[in-house]
Amino acid sequence: PRGGSMFLCELFAVVERVTATYYGALEPERKIGAMRSQFTNLYCRHSQAVEAREALALAAMGEFYRLIGGPAPDRGGKCFPHLPTAQSCFQQALTIDPSVQFATERLARAQA
Repeated sequence: PRGGSMFLCELFAVVERVTATYYGALEPERKIGAMRSQFTNLYCRHSQAVEAREALALAAMGEFYRLIGGPAPDRGGKCFPHLPTAQSCFQQALTIDPSVQFATERLARAQA
């Protein structure tokens, strides 16, 4: 089922996959590729959420980008928060459902 607290489960699952990939036993060159794969999966999930109009899933993705961000290949694939992407996800969530308080609160934090 979608909705309710399901979006938080998705957020935790993505964080776990990215963390496992980053701290896994891959050599640096393979690690960057594996990280890109994780972020490609996240991008696909974002597209699905937009198409299905899942405001809570978009808010969760915004929180992911606010806290973790994306990999920077020029910095060894380490992740850094990416506020423009986070703000975009929160705004998309609020466009779909303006009553999503989580998105409203996190957008304010991302803009501070």
